Amino acid sequence: MPIKIGKLTGQVHRIAIKVQIEENGEITEEALNVGFRPITPKLLRELTALNNSNGNGNKKAPKEEKSGLVQELARLVVDLDAVDESGQPVKPTEDILDTIDLKVLRAISTGIWAYTFPNEQT
Repeated sequence: MPIKIGKLTGQVHRIAIKVQIEENGEITEEALNVGFRPITPKLLRELTALNNSNGNGNKKAPKEEKSGLVQELARLVVDLDAVDESGQPVKPTEDILDTIDLKVLRAISTGIWAYTFPNEQT
């Protein structure tokens, strides 16, 4: 029985990322559930072009690195298990991602790439 193309193209992958949260001087480790688009050849080309236009590959300052990560993750991430102060779900827009700690953004990116390419080092 043939597989409908929608089953191959419309997926959202889900992973749990361990993040350290500091609150009131205490550090806890929590799982952040992340839903992301599958990395297709087309999306990979777009991300490669984005990284090349951002000068990725050269050692970048943290501010430039965060900007590139935010743009990359805004294209990949479709949902985060995060809520605002009133308990409403937060959409992973560039504006929201730009407010998240760089080490959390790195952990999300690393988790996505490790999931997609499990036998390669990221």
